[in-house]
Amino acid sequence: MGDSVTVDAKDLEHWIWVFQREFNVDVFMFVKRQMRLMLRDFIRWSPPESLSLAREKITRDFRRSSEVLGSEQISKGLSRLNSKNLRFGIEQRADMVTAASDEQVFTFQMARANELIQRKDYQGLNALLRNLKGKLSKWYALPFSTGLFYGATRGARGGVRQQKRFVMEKAQWKSQLSKICKHAGRLKAGWLPAYYSVGGKTVAKWIDDHRTGARGDVQLPDVNADAKVCVAVNYALGVGKTRAIVGRAVEARGNATRREFFLFYYGKKDIEKFRGEFGFDES
Repeated sequence: MGDSVTVDAKDLEHWIWVFQREFNVDVFMFVKRQMRLMLRDFIRWSPPESLSLAREKITRDFRRSSEVLGSEQISKGLSRLNSKNLRFGIEQRADMVTAASDEQVFTFQMARANELIQRKDYQGLNALLRNLKGKLSKWYALPFSTGLFYGATRGARGGVRQQKRFVMEKAQWKSQLSKICKHAGRLKAGWLPAYYSVGGKTVAKWIDDHRTGARGDVQLPDVNADAKVCVAVNYALGVGKTRAIVGRAVEARGNATRREFFLFYYGKKDIEKFRGEFGFDES
């Protein structure tokens, strides 16, 4: 059995009861409407806020888990070395150690680094990185794998911490980043089956595309039961974060229902039109 979240909905329940007492609305239909609006808010307030923000965060985290090593990083690291340190690892080249200018040595080291990158010589690249100045000396190179992202150390809020890792497989790296960016919307999509079951309108495609695999419905109340939302998903927030979203949406519905009641009560909105849409109790 999966996790469950229960929140206090007494305020919302009170205003539903007031609506029924004053305007004879059909409670079943009225609660169905409230559940639809709450599920809309569950979707709206589940991360991410937008597709663009999701892609931005995913890209930032992915780059923190690993970066593609290229000539520009090596060039920057070499340029910070003094004349003596620039000649690391070439003791066997007497002409380079003594006779060559710094510019010639720099060109030689860049050619050597590019050859190591081309061959994906991780041992040679790591030896080279140890000799560079700045942050690069604390980074290391290793083969690319999807585990570099999924297994990365994360902070308290879930963001990836800088891992200081270089990879050489640029095409694979970019392909994986693109694939992960397409996952945006999974957390929102978990609510969709339940939302659509109570008449929810179609949502944005980047969310709806992830509906496959999720299951859910809304159990509307009878005389002795509370309304419930039941969902089964492969990707979900933790219980604490889900409870915060659900609690926020229930509170918002209670406030909105109270405001709506007084609009009807004082004639600011047409209660007959409302009854025609949601039905009313003839008893």
